[in-house]
Amino acid sequence: MSIICFYYHIVICTKYRKMTINDLHKHDLYRYLNGVMKKSDAHVLAINGTANHIHILIKCERSVDISALVRNIKLAAHHFMRKMHPQWFPTFTEWSPEYAAFSCSTHNRERIINYIAHQEQHHYGRTFEAELKDIYQRAGVDPTRIAHDTMLEDEQNTQ
Repeated sequence: MSIICFYYHIVICTKYRKMTINDLHKHDLYRYLNGVMKKSDAHVLAINGTANHIHILIKCERSVDISALVRNIKLAAHHFMRKMHPQWFPTFTEWSPEYAAFSCSTHNRERIINYIAHQEQHHYGRTFEAELKDIYQRAGVDPTRIAHDTMLEDEQNTQ
């Protein structure tokens, strides 16, 4: 019997990092996304975020197409926020086309769960851009890729 166990730390953000995820209803969104990921055989270990992005730690016990999973997460979140509950997320328009996904070791699992659980504290006085650059550097992402990441663009830089 083959055994597979992957951990992924996924980060998605709103288009231009606009602050559109309503704090009052974000946990409703997270519960909904948890159900979506269960159907894809991805077990959510942690999910949390701020008004402009979401962190998710998942465990997969079979091979998963991570880009397809993230696409499904974004589509489901968009449906929940724009079609099912637009009154909860009135300023949400869309997700950034980019995302970040990092494989994680079992040894780092609890640290990442704690990090995700305390997103509000991590962002007190710290921007999403600074957080993402720090995550990229710790993951060994080439610094030249960081400079060209559209997740870090704002609306003014794209016009």
